[in-house]
Amino acid sequence: LEEPSEQSFELVDELLELEAQNAIYTT
Repeated sequence: LEEPSEQSFELVDELLELEAQNAIYTT
């Protein structure tokens, strides 16, 4: 398996931000 690249970390970061925004909007 390859080491996670910076790109994948950025993707995870974006997903986390989207989920955070989702939680804010749905509350």
